Amino acid sequence: DTNGPGLRISKIIKKDPFTAINAITNYSYTNPSTGKSSGYLMSTPNYFTDLFVVDISGGNTYNYNCLAIKVNASNIGNFSGAPLTYEYVTVYSNDDVNTMGKTVSKFTIYTAPTMYFPYFPVDDNSWTAGDLLTQEVYKVQAGVSTLVRKIENTYDVSSTFYQIKGLSA
Repeated sequence: DTNGPGLRISKIIKKDPFTAINAITNYSYTNPSTGKSSGYLMSTPNYFTDLFVVDISGGNTYNYNCLAIKVNASNIGNFSGAPLTYEYVTVYSNDDVNTMGKTVSKFTIYTAPTMYFPYFPVDDNSWTAGDLLTQEVYKVQAGVSTLVRKIENTYDVSSTFYQIKGLSA
């Protein structure tokens, strides 16, 4: 329940230049089961670099320590740092989800593994995030929401085998 970086699109309004009719599309990023945000931070910032700094200014010398903030790179598109991805996105027209129906999409998420020295580095599989797992389309009639179509996708990610050779005792 922590705010993450970036911007989220909440609503898109397409205005017709010849009529007063607007096409409104709303976006919600909550988990339908919990009602909470479905956002995941791809990787957490790494705050573990402590630097000793010598600053010489105006004939005075200042010595101090500072914390260098580093973030892990991610291969999602052209982003770097710690992007936020969403597991669920709900799209509906107009300003009331109970009027026209909705489309609920569930996407794959990726959480970077935490590895500490001296372990072998792991592959960055952040490219696996954002694939469509399920999409459910609902219609509304007489105030009742009914599932009319469901798409389910599965993805296989081949595992990689590493052998580390070293000394034996």
